[in-house]
Amino acid sequence: MDVLVSLDTPSFMQLIQTLTAALDSLDTEVSSQAAYSLDFFASYYVRNAKKDTPAMAALRAHLSAQPSLFEALMKVVFQVVVFGDIGSAWSLPRPLLSLILAAEAVRPNVSCAACQWMTMAL
Repeated sequence: MDVLVSLDTPSFMQLIQTLTAALDSLDTEVSSQAAYSLDFFASYYVRNAKKDTPAMAALRAHLSAQPSLFEALMKVVFQVVVFGDIGSAWSLPRPLLSLILAAEAVRPNVSCAACQWMTMAL
């Protein structure tokens, strides 16, 4: 993960965008791996948020360029789970908890936004 977060911000955001697009893939294996990768990314942030390492400094720089990144990822996962044609109902919701926790760590008022998305989706 240290190598990925050391990328420049446009490249890092392109990587995250690619994972996000892969969530809605018709290939179950691709969407499952994308969900696992997003879960790993958000979990990495939650586990290391208070550490002062070069990797976390780089990740904080990426998040300062896009402060609502975790919220946007959470919204996409909610939309795919609720409205998408998902082949594996078990793997796609997996990143939700880590995304919620990561978004809460970045912006403490995000829990209300997450609740709004859930109620609007239903």
